[in-house]
Amino acid sequence: MHSPATLPNEIIIEISSHLSLGQKSNFSRTCKRLDALIEPQIWADLELHAKGYHDSRDEIKHPPPFKSPSDRVYRCYHYRGGVSPLNTLRQLVETRDQDRLRILASRVRSLCSVIDTGDKIWNILPYCVNLEVLELNARWDEVDQRTNEVRLPPLPKLRFAKLLGYVPRAGARWILRSGPTLERLELGMLDRPIQTSLWFDRDLAPLPEENLAGPNQAPDYGSLNYELVHPRPLGGFLPEEGVSLPLLQHLYLCSTAHRKHTYYAEDEGWSSRAEEATSQDWIDILMASRQTLETLVLEHKLTIPESETEDRGEEEIMRDFHTNNDGGGSSKLADVLEAVAIHDAEEFPELTHVYFYGIVVSKGLDSSPSEERPVGRVMKRLGEEGVTCEARRGQWLTFVDDDGWTDSADCDALSDSSYGSQESERRIHWDEVIASVQGAD
Repeated sequence: MHSPATLPNEIIIEISSHLSLGQKSNFSRTCKRLDALIEPQIWADLELHAKGYHDSRDEIKHPPPFKSPSDRVYRCYHYRGGVSPLNTLRQLVETRDQDRLRILASRVRSLCSVIDTGDKIWNILPYCVNLEVLELNARWDEVDQRTNEVRLPPLPKLRFAKLLGYVPRAGARWILRSGPTLERLELGMLDRPIQTSLWFDRDLAPLPEENLAGPNQAPDYGSLNYELVHPRPLGGFLPEEGVSLPLLQHLYLCSTAHRKHTYYAEDEGWSSRAEEATSQDWIDILMASRQTLETLVLEHKLTIPESETEDRGEEEIMRDFHTNNDGGGSSKLADVLEAVAIHDAEEFPELTHVYFYGIVVSKGLDSSPSEERPVGRVMKRLGEEGVTCEARRGQWLTFVDDDGWTDSADCDALSDSSYGSQESERRIHWDEVIASVQGAD
């Protein structure tokens, strides 16, 4: 009878392919030879978050995700001694064990993780020189808000990058320097939250550069000194030298959005400067990818204070948003799309599909885009040029009233709330198609 140590490599690899992560870990500790064969498998594909993260209702299903949730293996709680790989790599960074750090980090091909500042992810990633897939969702961490610029070379093999939540500008800027190899890019980042102006000594106050000197310096004067400040999209994150995306085929861009006219509007602040900075970054990204881009997904997440969710559910709020809205809140997005000539087949020769989430394109519940809505006009022109477009209802993003922050990494697999809806009304879902145009086959 053969012992595991005497089996041919091919058989060992075949056996390990049928084992769970915990079983692989135990199997690899049988001897050094098995460890050398199996450990690279353990490190190759890291999913470091709660089980069900990719099954949550927040995950966009149309168009299909980069990897199906059924193909993901949740590994966070199955490593040796319960130690996460990120903790192992961080310890190697802190102890300056460069040789071991390079060996382990170079084995990582795919990394998906919910991160905090304490994970020191930006100190670890430069050593992941064979990384092809990176998906990060960053939680807000008010303890350690500073992230230094990453001065090391970009990731040379990165094909897909997904950055969500409170990713620091320095980190996003470094990832975008891998643009020449990117085939798919998904961005939905948030700027630091701003606490209520009712607090005399607030920790998260506007920075000096975020407050203008006087009321004549509109449009953003005073917008961060309100009782409630809506979460801001992150802008100004592109490299100083510009961004290059010669291979990009799939692009997802997400921004927070707000309702302009509400009962509490005079007490709520929205940063038009953050919106402007984000829009400029989007223009630059679209222009850099225009020759190869095939699929474009644009999403606005409607920011809603948690206090309002006690009285009204998501379904009711989103229904009201689409039926009683002139689309003015998305006029800046329409300007972006017009600026890059998204409807021009010569500028975007490979573009075949555009998806809009949480963006008003039609009147009421009409199933076709309207000329009276800014993005609706763009959508109609795209259809006339042979691009297939879908507008879906979209979802809210709730935030803490006084603190201004949201947990965009929260795993919620529940279906849409029906609170506040009349039973006689037609049930709606956040990803329901509300308008579409069919391009050429």
